[in-house]
Amino acid sequence: MPQGYPVPSGQPPRKLVIAGLVPVEELVREAVEVEETVTTTDYQTMREARRPARERSISRWQERWDSATSGPWTHAIIPVLSPWLDFYLNQILSGHGRFRPYLKKYGHDTSDGSGIEEDARHVRFVEDRTVLNTATGVSTSPSTLVPTMLRGQVEWDATAKFAASVMRKLRIAEREKSIGEALLCGRTAQLLQFTPIFFS
Repeated sequence: MPQGYPVPSGQPPRKLVIAGLVPVEELVREAVEVEETVTTTDYQTMREARRPARERSISRWQERWDSATSGPWTHAIIPVLSPWLDFYLNQILSGHGRFRPYLKKYGHDTSDGSGIEEDARHVRFVEDRTVLNTATGVSTSPSTLVPTMLRGQVEWDATAKFAASVMRKLRIAEREKSIGEALLCGRTAQLLQFTPIFFS
């Protein structure tokens, strides 16, 4: 399944761009293309088929964005879409990711992590933050994150790498917690949904 959240096709293009989303019809086209191309369930083959399909989706979305009649100001400040279509970076920037309070709010977890600060502002991955700080030369905080990443390509790439690392670790932690709960409760059927666990 391609990464990204389905969005109704009637949304103005500028809203999708600002949110870093690909239109749902492109995601569907992409999924169908991969499904028709790949005749195996081998993960590596599927992953290799997804890359060119995603590139075509982004290219088609870029063409649509370039010809859009609404959102000329947004197009002027975000003319190229690909840097904004970063799944993990958008989770960090929006706070809508695998953070405990967010997961609880939408029924994906029973605990909001009370007593443990786990949201976009309080990501606890010191090692990742140290790598980001070293790469950018800035002590990362919510108020410095965006200005730092906009300084240049090196800073943007370091921030995107930080976001991907943190969000993948949160995803692993979420899966491990769910597997542990399933084992404790003897829910074998629930365990099957976690095997195998693949990350892109």
